[in-house]
Amino acid sequence: MKKPASQAAPARRVSKACLGKFLKSYKGLEDIHLPLFREVKRVSKARSVLYPGSYWHLTASLVFSKVLYIDSDSKVGKFFQDEPLLEWVKEHKDYATKPEIDFRQQNFERLDVAEGSFDLLISMSAGIVSKPCGRYVKQGGYFLVSDAHFDARTTALDPRYKLVAVYNPETKRLETKDLESCFMTTAGEKISANQVFALSEISL
Repeated sequence: MKKPASQAAPARRVSKACLGKFLKSYKGLEDIHLPLFREVKRVSKARSVLYPGSYWHLTASLVFSKVLYIDSDSKVGKFFQDEPLLEWVKEHKDYATKPEIDFRQQNFERLDVAEGSFDLLISMSAGIVSKPCGRYVKQGGYFLVSDAHFDARTTALDPRYKLVAVYNPETKRLETKDLESCFMTTAGEKISANQVFALSEISL
C-alpha cells in the first residue's frame, strides 16, 4: 500500500553548501586521513603545518592547531571562509586552543614564507611537493608524504630527508621496523632517480 503523495516522506537532499560538500567528499570524522594525522601528531608533536595542494581538506585542522593551506584552484578559497564549515572544525578539533587556519590561492612552487617556518610538511596527492617546499620545514621537522604521484620515492632519493616511519593503515600506527626494505626494486636494489622519473612519465 502506497502513501498519498502529500504524506510521502521527503527525499533527502544533499547540501550544496561548503560544509555539505566537505562532509560528502571526506566523510567528516570518518575521513581515512584522520587517524593518520593523529598518529603523525603523536610522534612529531607538530604545531605549525604547511599543506601544499590541499584542496579543501580541512581535516588537518582537526588535529593540528596551525595550518597554512595552499592550492591554486580558484574554487577552493570559499571553503576556508565558510562559517558553518569553520564552526564544524572548531566543534570537532582535538586541541583546546583556537584553530589558526590560513589559505593562499597560489602555486606552491614559490611561496612567500620564511624558510624553516613549519614543524610539518604534508604531501597527499599534489605532485612533487618535496622539491619546492622542503626548505620551509624546520631542521628536525617532519614530512608526511604519500606516494600518490611518486613524491615519497622522490623524497627517498633526497639527502635532506631520512625515512623514520611508515604508516600501517591496518594498525593505524607509524611503524619503524624494516625501513631498509622500503623503496627497493624486485631485484633487491635501491630505486634510482631514473626509475622514479620513468614511472612518473608513465603515470602522466
